[in-house]
Amino acid sequence: MVASAFLRALRRAAPVLLLLAGIAPSQAAAADDDWLYSEDWQFVVSPYAWLLSMDGDATIAGVKSDIDMPFKDILSDLNFMFEGRFEAHKGDWNIFIDPTLAWLSSDVDIGPISGEVDTNMALILAAVSRTLYRGPRSEGSDRNLKIEAGLGAAYVGLKSDFDLPAPLPQPSFRQSWVDAVITARATTEINDNWRWRLAGLVGGFGIGSASQLTWMLETHFGRRMGENTQLWFGYRVWSIDYERGSGASQFDLDVVLQGPLVGLAYRF
Repeated sequence: MVASAFLRALRRAAPVLLLLAGIAPSQAAAADDDWLYSEDWQFVVSPYAWLLSMDGDATIAGVKSDIDMPFKDILSDLNFMFEGRFEAHKGDWNIFIDPTLAWLSSDVDIGPISGEVDTNMALILAAVSRTLYRGPRSEGSDRNLKIEAGLGAAYVGLKSDFDLPAPLPQPSFRQSWVDAVITARATTEINDNWRWRLAGLVGGFGIGSASQLTWMLETHFGRRMGENTQLWFGYRVWSIDYERGSGASQFDLDVVLQGPLVGLAYRF
């Protein structure tokens, strides 16, 4: 009875916490034109926030549940969350690492028993990309365009622990996987102060323990705030379809996450 109730509670907690970190990178814009065209080393640090909501379904141990979570519901369980991106660029090459950490706690009621579930989520995304084109947007244009493509990997780890009154057992849940991803992005100048970017990725493909398919599409605008600083905002849609196991070990996740983004990029 307790195990069954635990799974019913976990089907809500685990998918939310698994995905809260975004599973997706911030495509942080650079602060000025040097980032697009410099042959010297350029570095960008960009903390950001994704105000996401999610819609889809999850299956744990054969029990399927719909997921319909607006941002305000996710925020209510959030203890701490960090999202940031670090980029190193030289010439045509770009390397980035994008870690996300989240800690959440929520109250659960299992029949007459009240308890708490604590979840830690870690996401580390890393990729290397190369510039395919950089130059004028069109013949005679004084505005520049940069197109990049690359390869990377994303590690997702989830740990959930239940805190129930003694002498009840303290159940827990663990799940992790790595997705190989193909990344692409295009950046263009609108004017001297504004820049527009379109970015995306696709990956998983059911290779090994990876998801069946994952894809992301993001667009954002960046506003120069100084020589080395840029404020950027936009919107991201992320889809993930993950399937593993059967029966008591089944864990399936089929969700779409979407919401506005806001971040600050600093170049040095």
